[in-house]
Amino acid sequence: MDSNSIESMGKSELREYARELQEEIERLQGEVSTDDLTGVLTRKYFIRELGDLIYRSHREDKMASAGVIDIDYFKQYNRDGHELGDRVLKGVAEAGRRVLRQYDLIGRYGGDKGDEFLAGILGWEINGKNIIDRWRREVGTIEVPPGFTTVTITGGVADLNDSPEIQLLRGKRGTDAIMSYKEGEFDRAREYVGVLADWLKTDAKADIDPIELYGALKRLDRSARDFMESMGAEGDLVTYLEDPDFRYPLAATILTNYADRALMAGKRKKKNRIWTPMDISSL
Repeated sequence: MDSNSIESMGKSELREYARELQEEIERLQGEVSTDDLTGVLTRKYFIRELGDLIYRSHREDKMASAGVIDIDYFKQYNRDGHELGDRVLKGVAEAGRRVLRQYDLIGRYGGDKGDEFLAGILGWEINGKNIIDRWRREVGTIEVPPGFTTVTITGGVADLNDSPEIQLLRGKRGTDAIMSYKEGEFDRAREYVGVLADWLKTDAKADIDPIELYGALKRLDRSARDFMESMGAEGDLVTYLEDPDFRYPLAATILTNYADRALMAGKRKKKNRIWTPMDISSL
């Protein structure tokens, strides 16, 4: 519609036109944010929503977890075409919806990891591993034709306390530590880390060793720069870290990567099981 047509509209027509535009915008946003086949969130949108969930967990003093699950031996379901494979993907997504609560998140990887799903879990005293394990048991109800193995999944789950990098993102002292570390003021960085560790222990109930927290500074710097590059962002890293719209999606990416590493290491040991970073470190 051109500008002349809009100018000739009355108030009621303009309101109707604005309503139709808003509906179209919401429809297009929905297409971008959800996976066509399964209806769950796309990975990009999942990371954004998981960032909001982590922000909410900090504000409400709740725990948050991220899970990554992989369908075991998925290629067999596509050996005669994609019809059965698509049915399995839809079934796994539906199983996740039945297990996860309304305010939890479920997403799907794209590209080469099309057989992997993501989960974001929020709550008090939650055990993300137990929740994802219920998803693992639920997929066993998916029906497949004779000659195919029962559908199983292997998963990795990490919560906020598994990641010292995320703890560094929780407040000003963490940002100060990052800035001091980058400027070569290592004693001052250790001082800020010590203050942050004390606060985490007393206020956030996250008992993280200051030495481990200090060691995470380099990893966080690398992760943040990789995240900036993926966004096409340029400029001062500390400025970005002070922006919640950058900091919390970054935290979501880091947490998902922890879960993914637990999955990748765990499934080499045993499939059809849910793994955590602690499980892997104890092997």
